[in-house]
This record gives sequence, C-alpha cells and structure tokens, in this order.
Amino acid sequence: MELRHYLDEKLRQAFSEEWDPKRPTRVEIVEDGELIGLRFLARRRDGSWSAVHEEPHFALASRQDVDDFLARALSVFLMKHPGWPR
Repeated sequence: MELRHYLDEKLRQAFSEEWDPKRPTRVEIVEDGELIGLRFLARRRDGSWSAVHEEPHFALASRQDVDDFLARALSVFLMKHPGWPR
C-alpha cells in the first residue's frame, strides 16, 4: 500500500499542471489484484474523455519500480501528444 501512496503522490505532482492547456488530460490507476496499470486520457472538444495510452499492469516491488514505471508510461503518453484527440 505504501507504494500505491507513493505512485499517487508522483501522479499528483506530474499532473499538477496541464500538459497542454488546450487539451486537458488525466490519468487513472487501474488495479488488477496486486498489479497496477495506468490509463491516460485526453478530453475532446465535446467534453468526453478518450484514452490515449494504457500502460500494462505491472507488479511494483520498490520505489525504484514506481519511478521506472511512471517514467516509461509518461514518456509514451507524451510521445503520443500529436495524436491526442481534439
């Protein structure tokens, strides 16, 4: 549970400001037992949310695992920025 709290804290920091003010984003933690995944969403002009990246579920065993997991997920999410819905 401590690692989940650490992940929550890191996500709050990462999403404290909008990545693209014209296209608001959010992230959801997706749990499957002991495994954690992430779903990144961007808001469309009509107000609906569209998933732009889902990081596969992973077993987090240390803070380093959380940092690596989040770095990889954010990197892919941001790399897909040109394709985010409008």
